[in-house]
Amino acid sequence: MYPAPTDEARRDWHVQRHTTPKAVPNGPQGIAFWWGLDRFRRHPLAYLEELAQRYGNISLLPVPGRPLYFINHPDLVQHVLQSPNYVRGVGPDDLFARFLGHNRGQNKGLLINDGPSWLRQRRLMQPAFHQQSIARLGTQMTEATLALADHWKAADSQGVLLDVAADMTRLTLRIVCAALFGADLSQHEVDQLSASFAVIVQGLAAASFHPLARLAYWPGVPSWQQRRFWQANGHLDAVVYRIIKERRDQPADRGDLLSLLLAACDEETSAGMDDQQLRDEVLTLIFAGHETTAVALSWIWYVLSTHPAVLNRLHTELDNVLGGRVPTIPDLPSLPFGLMVVEETMRLYPPAWMFSRTTLTEDKLGDYLLPKGGVVLMSPYTLHRHPAFWNRPEVFEPERFTPEQAKGRPRYAYFPFAGGAHQCIGNQFALIEAQLVLATLAQQFQLHLVPGQYVEPEPLITLHIRHGLRMRIERR
Repeated sequence: MYPAPTDEARRDWHVQRHTTPKAVPNGPQGIAFWWGLDRFRRHPLAYLEELAQRYGNISLLPVPGRPLYFINHPDLVQHVLQSPNYVRGVGPDDLFARFLGHNRGQNKGLLINDGPSWLRQRRLMQPAFHQQSIARLGTQMTEATLALADHWKAADSQGVLLDVAADMTRLTLRIVCAALFGADLSQHEVDQLSASFAVIVQGLAAASFHPLARLAYWPGVPSWQQRRFWQANGHLDAVVYRIIKERRDQPADRGDLLSLLLAACDEETSAGMDDQQLRDEVLTLIFAGHETTAVALSWIWYVLSTHPAVLNRLHTELDNVLGGRVPTIPDLPSLPFGLMVVEETMRLYPPAWMFSRTTLTEDKLGDYLLPKGGVVLMSPYTLHRHPAFWNRPEVFEPERFTPEQAKGRPRYAYFPFAGGAHQCIGNQFALIEAQLVLATLAQQFQLHLVPGQYVEPEPLITLHIRHGLRMRIERR
């Protein structure tokens, strides 16, 4: 005789019985679907917002052979990002995999890896991103920023207009190479890296979001896009392999991430990483470590130039706390408004504007049953503007991130660094870097947008500013 069901079992049965998953979510069908794919290619941010407004928290894009689900609610995002049933699902022929994981096996770059291999990598690399490790890098961050400040002073005295977005890219490249790998690059190498990454980002975006353009990057296709992409990749490899060779020729534990990678051994074979494996990890971290921070800083200078009251309050905080001296990491807790400016900018203009996950097995998501192999898309850009969770979502208000206003907000209403096990390993590094760069430069300069310039987002792999950011530099 079976035991009587417990009260908890009765409640579970009642919930399951009355929340039977529906067949499929609503979404565009027929001509509307094909029209939507073209609109997504041309205007992805606007199209995602239209999907959320028209179909609600979850919608289906019936792509033949592999359905796409777009979700736009904190609870759904939390389920997907925290569940082990959802993986990144990057295939071996994906351009990202070929760029950041040449081995196409277990030894792929951390950004595209998954499963047990990813977990081993994450555990290996985590110590380099502990708070005490990052604290040692603050001086390197400010020294690189002060070098840029000298360039800006010259531009101010000569009345030269600058592309601030390009300056942020060069600055964050120099910082990430110096701080993470102990590698000091020449200005020529920094410029070469910057130009090469620009080509790489354009190619990755085309292959990811443009169905027809993707064909030009398919393995073995002799297109000019392929040649240009892999030529840029070759330039990156030349710099990265030089750094690796120098460190192998002069082995020493410098306390940075490359030292950890060089000393790492496989748990089963006790073999160390070969140069190609090291290349994948190094290039992954240079790419991820500079691209998103450069984009965030570019948008910060834009919003400050268009919000004078916010800029004045920031200047007041910097003047009162720093009094003109160079900021340090211990100063950051005394500069809360600067952090709020960074966080609010990443709310409106999240550098990583979209994430995707693939289901390993059939799974219930909200009121719907997702099949194995279904792809789930989620966008910080749209969810950060959801009126149910953000009052006046289109308005720039750093005060949203005071402890009082943030209290009670759903955890995943704001997720610029993703979340769950795959949350960006360098999120604290990026936040500290952005705050130090902002504090170092904002107390010395005021940036003015060139009149007549139309600033709009360009959703590539990260949320760039289309055509750059031309500004006039003025010393305070």
